[in-house]
Amino acid sequence: MIKHTDYREWTIRATPNSNGQNWTASAEVERGPSTGELNGASFVFSDLGECATAASAADRATAWAKRWIDENYG
Repeated sequence: MIKHTDYREWTIRATPNSNGQNWTASAEVERGPSTGELNGASFVFSDLGECATAASAADRATAWAKRWIDENYG
């Protein structure tokens, strides 16, 4: 399951990974074309916390990525 979210000029792909008992939140964040100096920039963040379900891990990764974008490119 991959949760795809567009946020501002960024694309967030949240990918929950099963570790057997829980789900680990991970996200890839990519800046879209025609956005200046960071055109096509991509960042990968893993181990953003453990969750009980894949959906909650995807939600956590998406929320984390949005905060990261706001703090670094707001």
